[in-house]
Amino acid sequence: MTKKIEKNEKVLQLTMDEKIKQARNFIPENGDMMKMLVVRSLVEKFSPTKKELDSGRVKQEIINGNVSYRYVPASKADKLSLSEAEVMILKEGFNKMNKENKITLEILDLAKKISEL
Repeated sequence: MTKKIEKNEKVLQLTMDEKIKQARNFIPENGDMMKMLVVRSLVEKFSPTKKELDSGRVKQEIINGNVSYRYVPASKADKLSLSEAEVMILKEGFNKMNKENKITLEILDLAKKISEL
């Protein structure tokens, strides 16, 4: 079942690599309570779904008590619906990284997608 996109939402199409590895580069590690509630929502959206884990698209690993994910590189892109607040958080992260010249070739495509939201 496809979720209806609300009028004020934006859609971000991410590959599995962008979704579970690269996207966190654009999310702040700390902030005020309201910002961190939005960040938590983004983290949940960027985490692999149970369906992705069950299908074998993503493998969960626990190393030294930390959870990490490996993905199948040929996975198709997923469309994520983002609220205005979530878009704002991602754009803040992009602007900070761009200003500090921290955009790498590895995250360049995702940075471009975020800048175009």
